[in-house]
Amino acid sequence: MWVDVGVLIQNWISWFAVASSLVVYAAGSKTCFQIIKRKTVGDVALAPFVASLYNGVIMLKYGLLSHVMSLIIVATVNTTCQILYIIIYYGYSQNKRKCHRLLGISLPILYSILIYSKYLSASESNAIITLGVLGAASGILMSASPLVSLADVIEKKSTNSLDFGFISANFISCCLWTITGFLLKDIVVIAPNACGILLTTFQLWLFVYYPTKSSSLLYADKEKLSDQDLSIESEP
Repeated sequence: MWVDVGVLIQNWISWFAVASSLVVYAAGSKTCFQIIKRKTVGDVALAPFVASLYNGVIMLKYGLLSHVMSLIIVATVNTTCQILYIIIYYGYSQNKRKCHRLLGISLPILYSILIYSKYLSASESNAIITLGVLGAASGILMSASPLVSLADVIEKKSTNSLDFGFISANFISCCLWTITGFLLKDIVVIAPNACGILLTTFQLWLFVYYPTKSSSLLYADKEKLSDQDLSIESEP
């Protein structure tokens, strides 16, 4: 009876983790809707989408080889969402050369990883280990990816370039997946999500230290700067 209860709890936590991951990936749609509305990517970076794509593709392959259904579902949704987000980002980016440079480097590397796991690995178990290590690394990068805007946050003393919804959802997801990893006894699940907890905690702290400015405040700041410029120009 106790075993059945333990398995039931494990299944519930696993599916809560899956649901939280789906919320994280859906959070990217908010950013994309803003891009479409503004018809420009603005301060949004492409790197987080590419890091998430890496994690999705690698973990999908890992889930298929290790036969973990929860990972397969999450990774499939992640991969699909990130491809769509990258297409939208590319379509509205004014700096296509920068996109070409990042995608031109990252996509061939991702393709090489898949080729290795399919044809060049000595055995399926070796491929699972390799994909697990790379999946863990890409998971850490995905959690850390919002920090590409850290310099901008510190310079402007504002977290406008960070997505609070995405980071909050990612924090909850990392907590649930860390618990799931301990239940599954899978270090590949535990390691990146434990690191993700630390990274997202730091990112959430940034919202406390550098509060997000509202659009009206930003407009007021711009008007103030304009008035200062005009006063300087009018001085003899």
